[in-house]
Parts: sequence; structure tokens; C-alpha cells
Amino acid sequence: MRRTTINAGVRFEHFNTAVSDQSAPAGTFVPAREFAARPDTPNWNNAVPRLGLAYDVFGTGRTAVKVSVSKYMSNEGVGLADRVNPMYLASDRRSWTDTNRDGLAQVDELGPSTGFQGGSNLRVDPAVTRPFNWEYSAGVQQQLGSQFSVGAAYFRRNIRNLYGVKNQLVTPADYTPVQIANPFTQSALTVFNQNPATSGRVDLLVSNYDELNRDYDGVELKMDKRFRNGATLFGGLTLGKKYGSTLGVTSDLNNPNVRINDIGYVDLDSTRQLRISGSYPLPFGIQASGAFQSQTGQASPRTYTVTRAVIPNLTQVSFSVNVVPRGEVRYDPVHLLDLRLSKRVRLGASQVEFLADVYNVLNSSAVTGEVGAIGSSLGVPSSIVDGRLLRVGLKFTF
Repeated sequence: MRRTTINAGVRFEHFNTAVSDQSAPAGTFVPAREFAARPDTPNWNNAVPRLGLAYDVFGTGRTAVKVSVSKYMSNEGVGLADRVNPMYLASDRRSWTDTNRDGLAQVDELGPSTGFQGGSNLRVDPAVTRPFNWEYSAGVQQQLGSQFSVGAAYFRRNIRNLYGVKNQLVTPADYTPVQIANPFTQSALTVFNQNPATSGRVDLLVSNYDELNRDYDGVELKMDKRFRNGATLFGGLTLGKKYGSTLGVTSDLNNPNVRINDIGYVDLDSTRQLRISGSYPLPFGIQASGAFQSQTGQASPRTYTVTRAVIPNLTQVSFSVNVVPRGEVRYDPVHLLDLRLSKRVRLGASQVEFLADVYNVLNSSAVTGEVGAIGSSLGVPSSIVDGRLLRVGLKFTF
């Protein structure tokens, strides 16, 4: 429409799963079980709109302003049906006193049940709805010369309707605050001891909870350059923050211990990501190319396991808490440079391409994983960037 290009659409999505009739024989800790089918777990119908606008500011085709509003539904698969399947794996954590000192756990040496987590003690809220993500973007793209363009864009994502669990038989009021020393910051840390009268009570309700909301804000800068000799240069810088609840779908949101420092950086978040890539034609038909990326290290968790050695009258066997918000401690920044040389040779209608790649030219050994549990192994690396690697190859196309 004149200088404006409109890209609009709506998609209808129907999603339905079910759990069939099931049975299981008696076990050491449970009787024989018969489970009726659970249809419509869930049964969702969603209309998903998307709208994009691009405006040619001066009518020259060289300056464009772009905005968009889009909704995306979460990829579900059989996740929720698995979660509420009564035959799904469930666990019960108990204390153990090795009275005969044989190193083996006998039934009469185990403490009382703390309640099976999952399985038949898990049910779904009939009103649960599908998680979604609204994405908003606004940007400008400018062509400078015949083969050079730059652009800048802002992105906002609101991740909502995430589902989790709350134990309906044990509420936050059933926990008593206890103050201990934070072993990481040396300051006071308030944790919570469960009322002994509620031990073993489990009725987990899967539903949508606002406590799990997440948001992303980011700015992206990019440039594209093509040269007359066939060389190319592309680059981009992303500055962003994905922030909100770090809890998973199995965390009992009624347990105040899981809510300690639960707001922080989410997923594989890097607050700065720089990427530059390009190619250059060399004599004799050889093509050189490379890519460089630099990003801040991802968040490294810091957790502490509270036991009866810390709180002698602890009702729970033990529990783990975050001693700082996720993102306060991060892994090393990662800087990677990869290079390639390639040459194509035609053999009639076929083609052979010779390849030589060097990955991690700088031989970075940045830590990408480490022990985050407070203790003697805190900070010990569990994974690092793969070392420098040379690979040669031959590709035959016919």
C-alpha cells in the first residue's frame, strides 16, 4: 500500500493429548493400582495472530522502518500428558539409619514417607491454558551505498501462562522461617522448616501460575557489506536480558524454599553477543572465510543443601536453596575464532570441494560449566570450550 508493506496473518491451532487406562501390580511401598483414562490432558484451541509492517520512509527503497507484533504458542509435545500420567515415575525421599552397618538400606531402616512427588499425586487443573509468548519489535534498516546496509532493532518478549505445580495440602503457611548463615555471602539467610504435621501430604496441582512469568528485552545492531571482488562481511551485536522466574515445572511453588532467590537470568542467557563473519576470494580459486563470536559467560548457579546438621529439628530430609540470584555469578566470557579454506574443482557435470577448517583458532579454554553447589568442589570446572581442532574434508557433488 504505497510505501507500506503489511504482512498479517492468523493461525488456528488445535492440540489434544490423552492418557489411556493403566494398571500396575503392588510394590514394596505401594498397593496394586488401577488408573482410569484421563482424556483431554490437555485439549487446547488457540488463535495465533501475527502482524508486521514495513515503511519506506523516503520512497527510495533505501530506508525502512519495521514494526511487528506476533504471538507464539509453546511447543508442547507430550510434556503435560507425561506430567499428569499416574504411571509416570514418582519418587519419595526418606531418611535412612544403617542400624546393622552393612551399607545396605533395608525397609525397617528407612524413616517415614515424605510423600511421593509426581505420578498419581499429580493432577491437572481443567482450566489450564497453553503457555505463550508475545513478541514486539521495532527497527530501522538503512542502505548506504549499493552493497552496504546497517540496521538496529529492539525486541520485547513477554512469556506468560507457564505452568507449574503447587501442593494443595501444604501451603506457605505450613512453613516456619529459620535464619541460618549464607555460606556464600556470609550474611543472614532465611529458610523454611515444614510443619511436621503436614509431612507426607502431597496433592500437586498443575496449573498456570503468574510466579513463573519471564520477560526479554534486547537491542540488535547489524551490518552487511558485499564487495565488488566477491568478498563479504557480516556483523551483529546483541545486548539483551531474559529475566524472571528460574523455576522449572517440577518445583512446588507453595514451598517458600524454592522461591528463595528464584528471580534471575533465565535459560542460556548471555547479556552481550558479538558475531562477525566474512569471506574473501584468494588466487587459484581458493575461498577463505571465517567467523568470530564473543559473548558474556552464562549464569552459574550457587546452591546450598540444608540438612539436619544445619537445622537439627528439620522436618524435611534435606532441601537445596539458591544462595544468590541466578546471574550474579557467571562463567568465563567466550571468544571463538573459526577459519576455513576451500577450493572447488569441476569434473564434468560433477564437482569436488576441498575443505580445511580450524575451529577455536585462539585455543580458548573458557569454562562453560562448573560445580555450583557450596562445598569443597565449588567452582571446579565440569566443562570447557573444546580445544583447537583441525579438520580436512572432501565433498563430492554429482
